[in-house]
Amino acid sequence: FVEHDFGDIPLVEFPNNAERLGDAECAFNEITFYNDVINNRGKNLNDIVNYLLSIKNARIGNEDERKAFITMLEQNHVLALEGENVDAKFLSNPLNQNELQTLQNNVKDLIHYITRLPELSSVDFSQNASDPIIKIKTKPLLDLCKQKEKFFTEPYMRVIKMILNWCKKYDEN
Repeated sequence: FVEHDFGDIPLVEFPNNAERLGDAECAFNEITFYNDVINNRGKNLNDIVNYLLSIKNARIGNEDERKAFITMLEQNHVLALEGENVDAKFLSNPLNQNELQTLQNNVKDLIHYITRLPELSSVDFSQNASDPIIKIKTKPLLDLCKQKEKFFTEPYMRVIKMILNWCKKYDEN
């Protein structure tokens, strides 16, 4: 047991809302999905470097000829193939990067919509920065802040009361 002079336990909870949830908790699934999309795009770029070369109907030869073939391909980026109907192509990822970018943007917009937080770094937000437009764009955020203020009044009063108790005990007047 530690002695103190606050007159109450000096631990005060400031609830975020009635459900006591964080602002991002309602969008955890969307945030996780967004992170997966970003990570997969990075992996796709890495996979491009490691694409597989498919060679069809080609005679490459014995072990020494195969090594010479690989060396020529690595150093000169040239294929010297023998045979009829020879075909060579890279096996690639069929994902359309434009569609993936659109999906990423849509999920990002959804996260901001659900959490009611404006995308302050977006071009759309900063394009028209006049005072009335900024007020309109930040209204959902300001409404969210006002809503949170309601939950902070009681904890603030508790903190002030504890400080006043401490001051009364050590008041020299």
